[in-house]
Amino acid sequence: MSVITTATARMFPGARSASKFELTAGHVQRLQPLFPIMLKEGERTRLSAYLLAGIAWGESDFIPTAKNTSSGAAGLMQVMPGHFSRLGWSGQDWANPTKNIRAGADILADQLRARKTIPKALAGYGGFVSWAKDPKSVDPGGPKDATWYIDEAIGRAWVIELEHRFGTIKLPVS
Repeated sequence: MSVITTATARMFPGARSASKFELTAGHVQRLQPLFPIMLKEGERTRLSAYLLAGIAWGESDFIPTAKNTSSGAAGLMQVMPGHFSRLGWSGQDWANPTKNIRAGADILADQLRARKTIPKALAGYGGFVSWAKDPKSVDPGGPKDATWYIDEAIGRAWVIELEHRFGTIKLPVS
């Protein structure tokens, strides 16, 4: 495990394990063609491209065709089908990386406008609505506690940014 991975796991103790922050060569290879889209959507929505990447890593492992059979969420950002319907997109648009990242960025930006903080916006994005409304109303460590989701999303974003800034991984910047 790299120094960055180990340090990140210590900084985000809510994460389920340090291995959640292990950025593999496979992850980097899948992220590289997606990162320019994340940069564009991050700029458009005023969100960090690294945060969008951290969410996509956790939600889909950077696999555009990932699907959650129990919830119906799909694609890189695990967008719910209803969101695509509201946009007027077709049934297969969820697998289009550009459209899925755009939809995920829009959802996160909407959550941030509504909830005012990144942790609460991430909780809303991840479906932890009770926690996003009032973290104190949820049992710590219980099934509705979003701490792990928030720590993992921010921790992954942090790992990607540090590995990129230190030159350990190469990502396109335009």
